Amino acid sequence: MRRFVLAILLLFVALSVCSLSNAQQIAPRKWSQLPDMEWGFDVYSTIMPYGYSSNVADDWLCTNGLPITDIHWWGSYGDWSMDARPENTITGFQIDIFGYYAPYPFYIPHARYNLTIEEVNETYCGLQEYTGHSAFEYSIILDEPFNQEEGSTYWLMIAAYLEDGTSYEWGWKTTDPDSRYGCGAVKYTGDSWEWIPIEYSDYVDPSHPYYDYGPVNMAFELTTIPEPAAIIMLGSLATGLFGIAGIKRKR
Repeated sequence: MRRFVLAILLLFVALSVCSLSNAQQIAPRKWSQLPDMEWGFDVYSTIMPYGYSSNVADDWLCTNGLPITDIHWWGSYGDWSMDARPENTITGFQIDIFGYYAPYPFYIPHARYNLTIEEVNETYCGLQEYTGHSAFEYSIILDEPFNQEEGSTYWLMIAAYLEDGTSYEWGWKTTDPDSRYGCGAVKYTGDSWEWIPIEYSDYVDPSHPYYDYGPVNMAFELTTIPEPAAIIMLGSLATGLFGIAGIKRKR
């Protein structure tokens, strides 16, 4: 009897680990636009020490109403091609989440996150083929999840705070054209005072394979909490296994 109960418990532990692993995989990426490491490039999105800024935003669609728990994005430091960030480059990031104001972001953000570089996880990802620039992934876990409305379009703006006197600008990396959504990325500068669409032809020469593709989209991922189905599955597994053990014990 004891051996049977022990076997049941061991089976439960093993299946629980598998279920938790699956639950982490089920933990949905609310939106995924990975960096184009072959033909992609960088679009400068920075805030200068003296106040001038050139900010880039891209849109996504909320498909399930679950909140955003963390944000991932990819970028580079100008012509830098080493596996660590150059010194005295940026001090942090400003991340804004805007609502949709046809067809561009509304001017007042729903949420703003001012982050020091120490608060951001930064990982080297290799060299981008087209530019030869080092690619870095950045990520943060939000202190409080950002709630969304299913079926609504939102905009993500990410800009780096530059250090005074730095010789490197920070650029947000583009994603593959197959990941395109909506009207594409837009830029807001102190010169225009309005959101302006970003097109491939503005950044690459005619020999580039995407020169005529029109709007550019940026590289970012949004992650949410695990789907309720994964949690229910794990709970059902535990209930079922212990129920079997109880029946066996009564016999």
